[in-house]
Amino acid sequence: MMEGNMHTSFRRMFINLDRVLLKLASAVFLFCAWSGDIHAGEFKKTNCWFEIPRDRGMTCGTLNVPENRKKASETEITLSVVVFEPDRERHEPIVFLTGGPGQPTDIGDREDIEAWWQFISDQNWMIGRRVVVVDQRGIGKSIPRLSCSRYFKADHWNSISLSVDAEISFDKLMRDEVVACRSALIAKGIDLFAYNTTENAADIDDVRKALGIKKWVLYGVSYGTRVALEVMNEHPEGISASILDSVLPLDIDYLKEDGKNLDRSLRLLERDCQKSKNCMRGLGDAVRAIVKQLDKQPVLLRSDDGENAPAQYRYVSGADFLELIFGLLYDRYP
Repeated sequence: MMEGNMHTSFRRMFINLDRVLLKLASAVFLFCAWSGDIHAGEFKKTNCWFEIPRDRGMTCGTLNVPENRKKASETEITLSVVVFEPDRERHEPIVFLTGGPGQPTDIGDREDIEAWWQFISDQNWMIGRRVVVVDQRGIGKSIPRLSCSRYFKADHWNSISLSVDAEISFDKLMRDEVVACRSALIAKGIDLFAYNTTENAADIDDVRKALGIKKWVLYGVSYGTRVALEVMNEHPEGISASILDSVLPLDIDYLKEDGKNLDRSLRLLERDCQKSKNCMRGLGDAVRAIVKQLDKQPVLLRSDDGENAPAQYRYVSGADFLELIFGLLYDRYP
């Protein structure tokens, strides 16, 4: 959500695999639909799990919703909800819809909370409004969490012996781990087909009702705009306005479009570079050459998370390098 620097973007590649698996598992969001009655449960206030900054008002709680509104089942899941309370409420509330799919709200400690408050303070139009953030189903502190870190086989990734001509099937390793993750979640009785955009939208409207909010402003970013669009289509009665940042239309299969969009972005970057005296010539050719070389022979990199944390080693393939560039293109420069 917040703008990061190059170091922050680079570290995104080396987060543990459960976020990657979560992102992949949540791809089913795009292929499922539902029909059913709207259900709104009771918002249950809880103690916040983080230190609330002095002179700040915050409300934490949970809301139980049906796992699958299309089925006649009593199975429920739990959404984690945090509300940033204004000193004096003067305008309609806002609900912030994260991207991904699979991006948690990143509310874990005081530092995260301070970052959110800073973000709110920097947006003049947010002042005087309640800001509601929800960990969408399957992610963050919502239950169940579609996390499969225990199926991440570090030895496959960190102890691969490479020769000059070695070619590692990273796609197969990833696929095997995702299949194991999926099987484990199904074995727990989790209905993966219920973790989709339409159910997400119904969840958001249920949160509105449970909080006693008549109308609010939808603020979606990236995949969050798709959720917002679904709310606008199916639950328009609770919306006073919508803000869509980096729109992901409902009719776009972004999983199939990502490669094309990245290629287009790189070509535009190369075109702009040709107009600048300070930009490297032949940028596109250089990127393609690096990707080809990394696919043939991945590079082992070391990352340090802190003085007391053990060093982490990770092989970087051509796909990883492209993902790094993809992430950097989200940031503004300088």
